[in-house]
Amino acid sequence: MMNILEEMSNVSGCRGAMLVGRDGLVILQNMATGTDAKALGALAATMYRDIEKALSEAQLGKPGITIVEAAEGQVFLVDIGEGILVVVAESGVNTGMIRLRLRDGARQLKEVVARDVG
Repeated sequence: MMNILEEMSNVSGCRGAMLVGRDGLVILQNMATGTDAKALGALAATMYRDIEKALSEAQLGKPGITIVEAAEGQVFLVDIGEGILVVVAESGVNTGMIRLRLRDGARQLKEVVARDVG
């Protein structure tokens, strides 16, 4: 699974990728040095749960790839069933490339988890 996170982290402008449980605990991470992965994992899970709840209440269904843009970067979130895949990138990053890698990475992680659980 680490190789999947490493591939996503290799996109120019990407600060790292992590897999967190729905409770916010970090399962696996490949984040840049100096990143507080524990705090980021908890924040990402909270954001995702809140977005999921809001979309459900609006009867819009489950979120797909969620992008949160901030002054100093972007956070990409996607549900993989057993957890949330999180990618952190700099502002101005090639969003299309991140989304492509995120979609592929999520699919691969779902397959690994299904194989390991099943």
